[in-house]
Amino acid sequence: MSTILGIVGGLSTALQILILPIVKLVRRIYYYYCRRHKDNHHKTLITFHELQRSIQTINVYHEVRTTHLTENSQTRDEILLIQRQQIAARSYILFFILALIIIITFTSLNSQTHSMTISFPSESIFEQLQIDYLSSLSCPCSQIAIQYSKFLSINPIAYHQICSSYFISSDFIELLWGSESLNSYYWIVDMKILSTQFRLLASFCSLAKDIIKQKIEVFSSRELISIETLTRRNFQIQINSIIDHFMSQVPTDFRRIHNYIIEVFHANQLHNIFFTNWNLDPTTFNDNYIMSTHPILYNNSNSSCSCTTTSTCSRSILTYNNKREVLSGLVLGCLPIYGLHLSTFECLYNSTCLWKLFNLINSEYNISSSLNTSIYSRFMPISSVVVGTLIDELFIEAWKNESNYSNYFSICAPLTCRYTYTERNDFLYILATFLGLYGGLTIGLKFVIWYIIDISVTVQERFDFR
Repeated sequence: MSTILGIVGGLSTALQILILPIVKLVRRIYYYYCRRHKDNHHKTLITFHELQRSIQTINVYHEVRTTHLTENSQTRDEILLIQRQQIAARSYILFFILALIIIITFTSLNSQTHSMTISFPSESIFEQLQIDYLSSLSCPCSQIAIQYSKFLSINPIAYHQICSSYFISSDFIELLWGSESLNSYYWIVDMKILSTQFRLLASFCSLAKDIIKQKIEVFSSRELISIETLTRRNFQIQINSIIDHFMSQVPTDFRRIHNYIIEVFHANQLHNIFFTNWNLDPTTFNDNYIMSTHPILYNNSNSSCSCTTTSTCSRSILTYNNKREVLSGLVLGCLPIYGLHLSTFECLYNSTCLWKLFNLINSEYNISSSLNTSIYSRFMPISSVVVGTLIDELFIEAWKNESNYSNYFSICAPLTCRYTYTERNDFLYILATFLGLYGGLTIGLKFVIWYIIDISVTVQERFDFR
């Protein structure tokens, strides 16, 4: 509104000043052109001189009013006043042109910042705005908290092949366990320990799946806090960070609890039915039948290891009745869980080693039951990774995750998008600015220039009078 009023004021003032001189000039030019002189050169000179005279006699100030002086004095005063007005007019035109140049230059070099608001933007519009106005774009979400399950899913797509193999089946575990007779706990105790280790392995596989299922349920119920609508790129970066943290945190949480339990077992020196960590020695009547305990010593590589000081003692020689055999990777420890942690699956990948195992327990060996070395595994080398590492990583071979940006955007549902942009002033804006300033500029210049010249003339006259 202020711009329109400025333009109207500028136009009215400009028209008042310029129309009369322009009309006079046009009439004179038309008059001389209408005269049919034979000498075209003479006619051109006359027109040029008239144009020059019109410019020289331009007077933008009011005409002199009549006074009570005599005619001669009045004429002289009028002549002096007109001369002064002509000087002021020329000065006015000069300063006006300079001001015009400054205004146009400044306005053309300056730029304007515009603010725009778009209501209920679609995903495609938001992405286009993000490309064009990323630095200033603001699209607040109408729903700040969004559950992960609405736009994100994550699941393990593969576990280590041991968790789906014959070796954790009840048939294999019972085959190793053998008879329940009392003598079997002495003659084939190593096979019972080995059976217990595979039973623990089966339990760990099942526990890993249950833990992961529970963790995924908790994870899916969490919420993404998003005040501003995320761009597709920032959304993917944040999702990748969330997923990476989840995949690393799940095994870490389990490992912390599991290691704590293992340390509790060792610190409390718990006995077990296989007497793998402590021996019980009954005393006689003379010693009041006191049950004394002695730690089991494991001798491997010509060194002695006591279960009282360390939980990593192990032995690789297995006995079954009077037969003794070393099965690659399968070891027994102070407790079955320790032996499981220290073992590898090397024997389970090797047909010859499996044949030795089945031969040791007097059973037929099915060649198809061995683990497959050609199946991909992230645990390398595939046959010599200790079982403890697999347990710590919950046997997970690979994860699969899917995220849906469109679902996120539809729930975020920004009501408005605001952005600003800067552009150079165009011709119409420059013209509007000039016309808006023109009215005040003309009046101000006329007033200032006239009084400066008036003061200068007055001072000059006083000096001349002295």
